Amino acid sequence: MNQEEKNILDECIHLNKCERLLCQYWENVRFTVIRAFQVRHVHFTQDDIEELRNDVFVRLFEQDRKKLRQYDESFGLSLKSWIKLIANQTVGMYLRKKDRVGYLGVTPLIPIEDLDEEFTSVDEMPRYDARQILMLLQEMMKGLSHTERLVLQLHFEQGLSWQDIASALNRNINNIYQIRHRALKDLKEILKNL
Repeated sequence: MNQEEKNILDECIHLNKCERLLCQYWENVRFTVIRAFQVRHVHFTQDDIEELRNDVFVRLFEQDRKKLRQYDESFGLSLKSWIKLIANQTVGMYLRKKDRVGYLGVTPLIPIEDLDEEFTSVDEMPRYDARQILMLLQEMMKGLSHTERLVLQLHFEQGLSWQDIASALNRNINNIYQIRHRALKDLKEILKNL
């Protein structure tokens, strides 16, 4: 590992200053995600790339930056290669999810007017409604900036506190609250326009 990588890693792990790491590897992770889709011959969209890139950084920063702490240069990998490995694993896990959109065998969402009585049974309808709401929220989140999406994902999907998010992203807690407020305001505006 070269000195610059060592400094970037130390800052993130020991000083909670991960902005340099984020900037340094942001595009590398993007290209790795794209390449992982291409190698597996799987169709992908720009939104898939952005979501998975965010997921990679969530995995790197969650649990007090556990994945970064696991890095050991004695494995023979540079920090860049380690992060690319995590990115490849993230895409692989995503593609193995049986409930993801586009997975063969998953029942696609259908218009309400096409539902038959069997599908609208008392047991199935709440799950259908929940899936519809989840799909709507995912669609609405696409209208947010990368930072807003990342902050909301870290909180709602990974369960990090606002303070933990501020530490992981090396930001002031008030800045995280502003991002949250802006994201929720944007989501309400998007919902109004739907």
